[in-house]
Amino acid sequence: MKKFFDFRVFALLLLVSLAILVVIQSKNRTEEEKTEILLPVTTMKPAFGDLKKFYTLNGYLESNDVVTVLPKVSGNLKELKLQVGDYVKKDQIIGVVDSEQLLLSTSQAETAYLNSKDTYERQALLYESKATSKQNYEQAKTIYEANKAQYELANLQLGYSKIKAPITGTILQVHSTEGALVSPGVPIITIGTLDDLIMKVNIPEKYYEYFYIQDNNMKIELLRPDYPYKTYNAKIRYISPVINPRTMSFEAVCDFSETPEMLRPGMFMKATFVLDEKKDIYFLPVECVNDNKAWYVDLETNRAHKIDITQGFVNDDFIQIQEDLKDLTFIKEGFYFLSENQEVNILEVQK
Repeated sequence: MKKFFDFRVFALLLLVSLAILVVIQSKNRTEEEKTEILLPVTTMKPAFGDLKKFYTLNGYLESNDVVTVLPKVSGNLKELKLQVGDYVKKDQIIGVVDSEQLLLSTSQAETAYLNSKDTYERQALLYESKATSKQNYEQAKTIYEANKAQYELANLQLGYSKIKAPITGTILQVHSTEGALVSPGVPIITIGTLDDLIMKVNIPEKYYEYFYIQDNNMKIELLRPDYPYKTYNAKIRYISPVINPRTMSFEAVCDFSETPEMLRPGMFMKATFVLDEKKDIYFLPVECVNDNKAWYVDLETNRAHKIDITQGFVNDDFIQIQEDLKDLTFIKEGFYFLSENQEVNILEVQK
């Protein structure tokens, strides 16, 4: 009986010991779990400097002055010795239309004009001396004026046989060849200026105030995407005073103070317009702020707190904050599941 009693005592002590061991292990696991549930976050200090608001779009360069030369008379193109890239001056002869038919027409018109002139002058003398009727005088005058107009027209058309450059510039395209039959409305040559390049862009209506206020003072940077290490400064030449109701946009034309030598009409460009700028301010990445609130960490306790942000200047990437928050350490990543005064595990402090 005594042995049975000793066995029960022993069994009871064993169960108590096991229970104590389970409690101790459970407590250790709880403490470990508490350590593990600290939310990992990355933090950063506010940056200080200048912020800019940009608008970027693509476009093509074009010559401000482009003229396609059309002949004013019909005939065979007798001379056309210019090539693409040749430089021409205004009123320089760039082509000649065969004028044989025009010379013949001019000669006939001249003969008719001179004959009618003699008849008119003779009738005028006779009319003054009352030796002919007013009807004969008026008839001679009418014929003379008609023939004079025909003669002047023939001379004008003869002059048109020599095709002249309407502007000073560079030959951009040759549309015809020597010996070809040409006529009014058929292009021969296209001339453009290479030292006055522009870029036309369509800007959304919501940015009109920025362009209207800054106008020629707006900073513009042009970049060739195929030559990304070279940028060019440009300026506004003019902006359209009206909004296109169909596209809800307005046209702006950019140009250069001095056109760089290596730029040519037709080049693809990326234009960046500085809409607004704020200097010497403190700011955070926009992802740090949600509904005008941000989280920061008290580095002494490693606990997170939420604070109101008075939104100032903002662009696509950054947002201005109050200057009195400049010394706080803000949470950049990992704040979505935080609660007030929760302890966090700081993984990284970003600059």
